[in-house]
Amino acid sequence: MKFLLRQLGLVFILLASSGVYAVNPVPGWYGGLMLGVSQTPNIIFPVIDYPSILPYPDAKLAYRIFGDFGLYGGYRYCHFRGELQFLINNNHYNYLEYGPFIVYTPTSSTTLRMKGQTTTAAFMLNGFYDIYTPDTETSFVPYVGIGFGYAEVKNNVKFYYNNIVVPNSILSRSSSATAAQGIVGLSYFLDDFASFGLDYRYFTTDKVQPFNQRLIINSINLSFTGGFDAS
Repeated sequence: MKFLLRQLGLVFILLASSGVYAVNPVPGWYGGLMLGVSQTPNIIFPVIDYPSILPYPDAKLAYRIFGDFGLYGGYRYCHFRGELQFLINNNHYNYLEYGPFIVYTPTSSTTLRMKGQTTTAAFMLNGFYDIYTPDTETSFVPYVGIGFGYAEVKNNVKFYYNNIVVPNSILSRSSSATAAQGIVGLSYFLDDFASFGLDYRYFTTDKVQPFNQRLIINSINLSFTGGFDAS
């Protein structure tokens, strides 16, 4: 993921070194795709240790950095854009800590380990405002956006001991919830129809199971948008 993040930055540096022109995005329908790196904050939740039956109210589940992918389409009118987006995000578990115990997620271990992930699929209705002055000699256009939608969140985990799956330890739970996101970014226009974008997105849902917590995703994304020429 660090390599992918470096590549996203390199693309924008290369774009910045090219020439500029008077930006005048063409109104009309457009579509595009998005690829990014994402991070989910630690989740604090209560667990009960078996077979001791001891409660631990502040167990911590930590995540690895991974990524997301999205497709979108919408309509542009002057400075405003409205679009429908499909998003899928995946973040793998890093470790589970409760009391004196820590269960890690190595690929191989002779002790207790786990393998799990949170996968999120969402449909979002987004609104954007592009910040530019028509005919200004620049190819860069900042933008801000906000989105609301619906997400399906799936958590699954397996526990291993001596690289053998622990009996009855395969757990999977799906949960649906409303979702929202805030967006701030910068577009680079190749011409009046096509542009690259680099943005930060803060995505969150209502409380989802089995943790009874809001899912939060921080992501940095590179996108490509192309307008449909109606002429």
